[in-house]
Amino acid sequence: MTIQAVEKKRESFSSITNDELQNRKAFVAETTTIVNGYRQLLNDPATKAKKEEDKREAEALRARRDEPTFSTAENDDPLKARTEQQQELEEKQDLALDNMQTVLERLGVAADAIDLEMGEQKELIAEMRDEIDVGKERMGATMKKLHKLLGTSSNSKLCCLLVMFLMVIILLAIAILG
Repeated sequence: MTIQAVEKKRESFSSITNDELQNRKAFVAETTTIVNGYRQLLNDPATKAKKEEDKREAEALRARRDEPTFSTAENDDPLKARTEQQQELEEKQDLALDNMQTVLERLGVAADAIDLEMGEQKELIAEMRDEIDVGKERMGATMKKLHKLLGTSSNSKLCCLLVMFLMVIILLAIAILG
């Protein structure tokens, strides 16, 4: 929305070049695409299915661990079977952690980009606030001069004030909509 405000009032933001404005628009579009991609990834049925599969496997491992064991082929070498199970579980955890790290790195990049854009937008807002303050000061000085000028007759004072008020409304409308 701030980029659109700058585009509508280019003359008010002469310090921002067209290239810089285009870069900002591209950055916002790219960041929006990245965020939407993460949303899709989190809501993807494959991701949800993987999460459910991992949950079932963990529950199955817990159930096997809690079951009493009797003489089976697995019990012939219980240490070897446990070691293999442990290695499988560690491999799955490593894969899940690698995937999480990749996603978190992407999120970190997106967060840094958003932080940078917010800083730039704050600067634009500060510039706009300064311009408004200058406008207020000029309006105050004009009103003082007008008051001094109209200090003679109450009828002419009211007419002039009405005309000036209408001019101010028109100027504000032009400034806001222009």
